[in-house]
Amino acid sequence: MKEIIYLSSNELSREVRDKANEMGISLIGIPRCEYLPEPTSHHPDMLFYRLSDGALITDRRYYDHNRKFFERIAQYREIKTSIADISKVYPADIRYDILNIDGVIYGRTDMACPEAVQEARRIVQVKQGYARCSVLYAGDCAVTADEGLCKALNEDGIDVLKITPGNIELEGYGTGFIGGASAYIKELDTVLFFGDLSAHPDGDNIFEFLSSRGHKVKFVPEVKLSDYGGFVGLSL
Repeated sequence: MKEIIYLSSNELSREVRDKANEMGISLIGIPRCEYLPEPTSHHPDMLFYRLSDGALITDRRYYDHNRKFFERIAQYREIKTSIADISKVYPADIRYDILNIDGVIYGRTDMACPEAVQEARRIVQVKQGYARCSVLYAGDCAVTADEGLCKALNEDGIDVLKITPGNIELEGYGTGFIGGASAYIKELDTVLFFGDLSAHPDGDNIFEFLSSRGHKVKFVPEVKLSDYGGFVGLSL
């Protein structure tokens, strides 16, 4: 079986990392980025976007400061850099936090990295800047607490479960997001949650929603569900 490799936060809890290893997933922790706010400076969904040719695009200064790391991951996937810089000040921190579903991109696309916008099949503007981390997309369905994204996805024929906002930990912020607190592992058709899904007010509904569509669900009991910026795949 082909190795399953994903980029993850270097701050990912030991319990979640152990669960991923049990599932046969190899994780590569990413360096922090000094150009993002500290709480999200190690979040993959804030630092990487996959282009239509399969390459990952990222910030040029982040790339220059971490060349050894990028040399390591370049064996799995081509790396490109954007002409637009990220910033600690919203909304310039959201350039890569774009939700892409089959070439249709959702988010604050006025601030998205221009390379992603240029190649999009269609653009759907929503108010939520942190679009990708706000949505758990599992290939044929989605889970989100964001009203605008729920409406936009429904209008595009995507089955969406709307959940209660909050109840996800993200240091430095009032709450994290469900997309950042989980990862859909396509190779295993499994959603891994970064903590105890059963402790979330909508945990049972989320489990049933995903399971009814044939997706497997894994989570870590007795660990606070936390937003670590999801995973970014290297092996597919």
